[in-house]
Amino acid sequence: MPLDHASLRVLGAMMEKEMTTPDAYPLSVNSLIAASNQRSSRDPVMDLTEDEVRTALHKLQDLEFVNPARDSGRAPRYEHRIRTVLNLRRDETAVLCLLLLRGPQTPGELRSRADRMHSFDELASVQSTLDRLASREEPLVAVLPRTPGSREARWTHLLGDAPMPQPASQPTASTRSRQFLSADPSRPFSDAVLVDGRTLYLSGRLGVLPGTTTVPESVEEEAHLAMQNIGAALALAGMNFDHIVQLQVFCPDVSLWERFNAVYRTYFTGPLPARAFLGSGPLLFGARFELMGIAIKD
Repeated sequence: MPLDHASLRVLGAMMEKEMTTPDAYPLSVNSLIAASNQRSSRDPVMDLTEDEVRTALHKLQDLEFVNPARDSGRAPRYEHRIRTVLNLRRDETAVLCLLLLRGPQTPGELRSRADRMHSFDELASVQSTLDRLASREEPLVAVLPRTPGSREARWTHLLGDAPMPQPASQPTASTRSRQFLSADPSRPFSDAVLVDGRTLYLSGRLGVLPGTTTVPESVEEEAHLAMQNIGAALALAGMNFDHIVQLQVFCPDVSLWERFNAVYRTYFTGPLPARAFLGSGPLLFGARFELMGIAIKD
């Protein structure tokens, strides 16, 4: 199944939207262009033209992976048939979709990014899905050699072209790619900035209830909210707490150190990141904790 980069991206975008936004599916060509060129949850980010998307659709139709939808009206809409053609389960479809859209990933990354498509109860469930896809008569995925310093091996799909190679030379400040990620564009800052698709700089997050300026009375509840708000920013880049390498905690009352630590430890499954717990002046809204840090993809 020798699919090129454009065909892989279009197919992955259709699979994603069918599972995450079924009310807006099947997709028109314009919707496919937007989905394929999304700036979030895509690695690498692409800028496919209408001609490239239409060419990709023709190639996918030749393989019977895609069909025009019935009763789609004046503007043709398209739907994928990958689940039927390759006899895929829902969990297998979710994993394959993520590999098409975001390149090689670890089982942990796949689990954290799959929630809107399929909920994996544990890491072993992801591994079982990968093993099934790899053990087919025609394997659909394969494990890559572990890179030095990485904690987990990464998996890749086998549906076509290998991931586009990254430049070997160190990028300069003018050539670095930056993605400004925000769950609420009306705020005067980004929740996080992703540099070169790998290093994530997290803005300061308070322990306030979502969409409010309300600080809970309970110290522990506020600490949980601060961690969860950091987790929401990580999720914008497809990361989780185990990707954090450095975290700073600002607190006007350093006597809360142990109470914060008791909550903090529950959010990590691997080695704890580097951290500073800093006494500070008053925080916005009377908060007791503000967190900011850096995370790096394996």
